[in-house]
Amino acid sequence: MDCIILAGSGENYREVSEEDNKAFLKVGDQSILEWILLQLDRVPELDRLLLIGPKSRIETHLATDGIKTQKPLLVFEQKNDLVENILFVFRTTQKEEDPNRCVLILPSDTPLLLAEEVREFIQKSDMSRNDYHGGLTTEAALRRFYPTDSKPGVKMTYFYFAEGCFRINNMHLVRPSAFQKVHFIRRTYAMRYQKKWYNILRMMANVLRMAMLIPTGPYVYFGMQLGRLGFESGWPRFGRFFQKQFPMSRIEGLISKVLGVRMSMVVTTLGGSAIDVDNENDYRAICDRFGEWRKMQEDLVKQEAHT
Repeated sequence: MDCIILAGSGENYREVSEEDNKAFLKVGDQSILEWILLQLDRVPELDRLLLIGPKSRIETHLATDGIKTQKPLLVFEQKNDLVENILFVFRTTQKEEDPNRCVLILPSDTPLLLAEEVREFIQKSDMSRNDYHGGLTTEAALRRFYPTDSKPGVKMTYFYFAEGCFRINNMHLVRPSAFQKVHFIRRTYAMRYQKKWYNILRMMANVLRMAMLIPTGPYVYFGMQLGRLGFESGWPRFGRFFQKQFPMSRIEGLISKVLGVRMSMVVTTLGGSAIDVDNENDYRAICDRFGEWRKMQEDLVKQEAHT
């Protein structure tokens, strides 16, 4: 299996710390891109690392910093948007037509990603029954990264399913040839920062258009937003009223219809895959506590290995 690493900085990209590409931000003594590549190089299920972004800058960075991987590492020039980047790399690296070929897709702004979490995600996925697996992380796992009285931290926005509270993490296992509605993915990606009200309103308009195809879509979307509002505003009874109506299986079924694929969600336990450099404050918190958080995750891996 190949892994596509998205290191582009095109449409709908958010700059952090005056850097127009978060892959090159330093965390500790290395760039985020280097941290990610070194972890992916340790994942035996992966064959090649396919990196797409500003090709010349990436190649200069790899050479200047002496970044090398044991796995084949191919670099491609970025295109106009996320979907075009994925499809370009997928088609360019396909030796022959294979409708069942699957790829792991990751961004390049998750410095706390560990090889063990990637392996957990891959091993829990079943691509014989699905075309797309999206990663989730529990709130319980992400509490480890919260601010304390004396230290900064990262606090996320969650989705409240009947099974519990989850954050969508950054791991995606995909069979690209199965996707029929890439236009919806483009629009959704452009509105992914749901803390911003104008993006929420744009997403609402998108959902209303979707209602023409799937009548239950708007209710699910607005119901989950109201559930989240209840919990985040201190009205847990109001939040639970909506939360219990949306088991994961219902959401998986809706997403499958919207995208025209068989979709299932996979829960991983370490948490680093969900901690991305979303804004300046998160970046500063990650830099300040990187060593502590990295060791914490490595200790968790050791504990799980002995259980």
